[in-house]
Amino acid sequence: MLHFKIILLAFWCTFFLYGANATIKENSSVSALYDKYLSMPSKDILEIALKYDSLQDKNKAIVLYTLILGRYKEDMSNKDKKICAKAANAVGILYAGLYNYSKALKMYLWSDKICMKIQDSAYKTIVNNNIGIIYTAFQDNKRAIPYFKQFFDWQIAHKQYECAGDALNNLIYCAIGTQEAYILKKYLLYAKESPYKNNFIVTSAYYVGMSTLFNWNGQLDSALLYAQKALDGKMQKNSVDQHLCSVYQQIANTFYNLKNYDSALVYLQKSNNYASKNNYLDVLCENYRKKAKIYEQIHSPTEYIKCIHQYLILSDSLYSIKEYGTLKDLIYGAQVEQTEEEVCKLQKRQKENQKIIHLQKGILMGSTLISIGVLSLLLFLYLQKKKLKRSYQNLFLKNQELIESEKRGRYSSSSLNNTQKDSLIENICKLMENSVLFLDPNFSLEILSEELQSNSKYVSQVINEHFHKNFTTFVNEYRVKEACKLFADDAYKNLTIEAIAEKVGFKNRTSFNPVFKKYTGITPSQYMNMCLNS
Repeated sequence: MLHFKIILLAFWCTFFLYGANATIKENSSVSALYDKYLSMPSKDILEIALKYDSLQDKNKAIVLYTLILGRYKEDMSNKDKKICAKAANAVGILYAGLYNYSKALKMYLWSDKICMKIQDSAYKTIVNNNIGIIYTAFQDNKRAIPYFKQFFDWQIAHKQYECAGDALNNLIYCAIGTQEAYILKKYLLYAKESPYKNNFIVTSAYYVGMSTLFNWNGQLDSALLYAQKALDGKMQKNSVDQHLCSVYQQIANTFYNLKNYDSALVYLQKSNNYASKNNYLDVLCENYRKKAKIYEQIHSPTEYIKCIHQYLILSDSLYSIKEYGTLKDLIYGAQVEQTEEEVCKLQKRQKENQKIIHLQKGILMGSTLISIGVLSLLLFLYLQKKKLKRSYQNLFLKNQELIESEKRGRYSSSSLNNTQKDSLIENICKLMENSVLFLDPNFSLEILSEELQSNSKYVSQVINEHFHKNFTTFVNEYRVKEACKLFADDAYKNLTIEAIAEKVGFKNRTSFNPVFKKYTGITPSQYMNMCLNS
């Protein structure tokens, strides 16, 4: 293994050295675009970059935005700084679209800093709104609220009520996400003011917020009333499908809390209709999960199995789409980063060929030194690991001796002879193999002893001395074996991990997962997937 790492390191260094020229050739288009607009004013470059951006030619847009940002200087005019602020904000939006939120936030904060220097509060609030969106992507609603609030306050001060309404909608849903009633109440009061009476987005958010409040307080009838108001008359006519799906889900949840399962199913189906129409797979997936939960409550196994089946299909499909999308975004994000680095190099280039030669020499020398350092480090780590392994082995042996000593001491006064022990061992094995008593969550040492017509002290002694484990570990191993059988049985393939755990005697999935992994070496979900695919 050590030799393989050394060979791999040498190969990497060689590949990097001889691949430098090829990389430059591949980025010749970037160089050409850079040279084309190098002498053009930043204002004109920004217009062209925005055009490329609107045409979804993001790579070229990145080149031009980065070209503008590379010109930023502290002593430049405020007008030119404003152009840089716009470029940074635009780059941030591109990175956010690629799910590279850390870089997006970095660009937004840079734009925000420039706006502060030139005291441009108007554009600063636009940037703040984008920063808020980044935080909501991470479900950090508390941090998002101040940024949306700044955007909201500025729009109100300048009587831009339509934009303010969008910000207020974000604030209400962020307040719902914080699950803090006093924050939600604060923004619901704004929603009742006159500028938003005809704003269907704000009015709808208000009804959803009120419904949420009543749900939190256990006032389910009032919660249902306000959720249904979001669907009345013009409200439904002016709502987008995505919003209608959420409102129907809210009504269904309230009916479920009221134990009115028939009505809950009706509204879940309505949500499904809009979700199917627009291919909202995440909404459909959640709806089928909720339907299955309802059918389980009303003891309808056929419908329960159907919904669970649909849920599993959709969740697998949704996972695949997300996985594929993430892969594409990672690839494209790597291309964007490479483009950005190449632009920075082009901005500083002077006698490029000479620099590359010097760089290659430096890399070769550095690689040699790194190789020697890595070899020395690997040798040192190997010796340390060997020494540490010996120490661990010694500690293990000492602990084993201590355990054996404690066992001898614990049962030294026991009157149990070898014949009795052998008989008790045989009876324990027969009972565990031929009965299902251990599947009861309340199964205990006392119950086992009673079934064996012995006392708990003798049973505990035999389990510890013969099986070399305590009672809990001994029973849990039988439960895990039974769980493995259920996972592999087609009759139970539609059961969830939680259901399997409860069937074999665990009270919840939290206690089941670590025991299962300790015994089998893999998690329950991994084991279940392997059974399904085998």
